[in-house]
Amino acid sequence: ITAKVGEDTVTGTYTVKDASVRPGAGSASWEVLFTGTLGDKTYTDVTVQTGTATVKQKELTITGLSAADKPYDGNTTATASGTAVLNGVLAGDTVTVTTGTAAFDSKNAGTQTVTFSGYGIEGESASNYVLSAQPASVTATISPKPVTITGVTAENKTYDGNTTATIDNPGTIDGIISPDTVTIKAGTGTFAGADVGENIKVTFSGFSLTGTDSGNYTLSAQPASITANITKANYTGTRERGKRKFQVR
Repeated sequence: ITAKVGEDTVTGTYTVKDASVRPGAGSASWEVLFTGTLGDKTYTDVTVQTGTATVKQKELTITGLSAADKPYDGNTTATASGTAVLNGVLAGDTVTVTTGTAAFDSKNAGTQTVTFSGYGIEGESASNYVLSAQPASVTATISPKPVTITGVTAENKTYDGNTTATIDNPGTIDGIISPDTVTIKAGTGTFAGADVGENIKVTFSGFSLTGTDSGNYTLSAQPASITANITKANYTGTRERGKRKFQVR
């Protein structure tokens, strides 16, 4: 700063005359001393008449925050982790962080940006400081939510020499969050054997999820196996010149 000392305009600094006083932010009046130089002239602790000066709030930053990964839950809420550290507080001052919130850019599964908002400061000396910005954004991951398919059924069938099972009910998905749109893309069913019998094990494969929100989910397993029956095939036979002709119905 510059000041008039006699006829000279001198560049220098002001200090509060009472060394025990630490001026807080805002406008107030103090008795101050001026120290400066002009060419080969040095002015030290020149008393300045009392006047009004403004002390700006000191800017602080917050570091040390991260965000926890989470399974898909249909919302953008993120959980902040780590320890918030205030940078720039002067020794002897009491200032602490007030916690804000964190949010993913979208609700969907994947690695994405998490932003922080609503963080502030409090404490006996907080009025002398201001946050220069909210904590810097970080990245975290929303993983697809595991779901299961239940209630799948297969038709009984007449013996046809193969193990193919026909699915008559593709089941329902347990664990979808409303109002997400996810449906079942049916796979195939297979009998444990081709022979006639009751309560034959049927296993399923190739089931998957489809729909607008299917990317937010993953099948934890293929549908559980069930049982179904293979019954005997009906046939008629006619004798033709010593040969028997069969017709499977």
